[in-house]
Amino acid sequence: FELNKNTQQSEFSQKITNPLRGASTNDTFGANVAMHDDLALIGTGSAIFVPKTTIASVYVFHHDGKEWKFIERVRNIASKDIINFADYTEGMGPPLGDCFGASLALNDKWALIGGPLENRASGELYSGSVSFYRIKERHGKKHLHLVKKVFSDDASTNLTALMNLQIRGDTVLIADP
Repeated sequence: FELNKNTQQSEFSQKITNPLRGASTNDTFGANVAMHDDLALIGTGSAIFVPKTTIASVYVFHHDGKEWKFIERVRNIASKDIINFADYTEGMGPPLGDCFGASLALNDKWALIGGPLENRASGELYSGSVSFYRIKERHGKKHLHLVKKVFSDDASTNLTALMNLQIRGDTVLIADP
C-alpha cells in the first residue's frame, strides 16, 4: 500500500510474491519484513510459523520509483564450524532449520539477518546467530555483502536467541533473552 498524497488515502499498489519458482504457498514468505528507503527485506524464516522447508531465505527488493523489483536471494552461509540445521534428536521432532530471516533490521548501510535456531557447533542446540551484511552497489544495483556473523553467548536461550534486532545509525541492538 502507498499513501496517495492528493487524497490522503492508502491505495493498493503492488502484490509482492515469492520470486522463487515452484515455491509452496505455505513457505512463510513474508513472515518478517524490514524496509528502509528504497530497499526491502522479506524473509521466509519463522520460529513461530515453523517453515515447511529447512532452507529459509531472505529476499531483497528494490523500489525503482514505480514498483518493487526482486534483486537477490540471501541464504545462510555454511562453513565447517557452522551447522545450519538443528540436529534431529529423538523426541524433539524433525529438524526445524535455522529460521534464517526470522528477525530483520535495515538502514541505509546495513542489513541484519537473524537465524535464532542456528547452531554454532555440533552438539549445541539453537545458539542463534545474527549476520551483518553491508549494503553495496554493484553495476548500479544494490546487493548484500556478508561482513560478520555473531552468535549468542548464552547456551540457555534455547529457541529465543537473537529474536529481536534494531539498528539506528551505527548502533545495533540485539536482544538475547
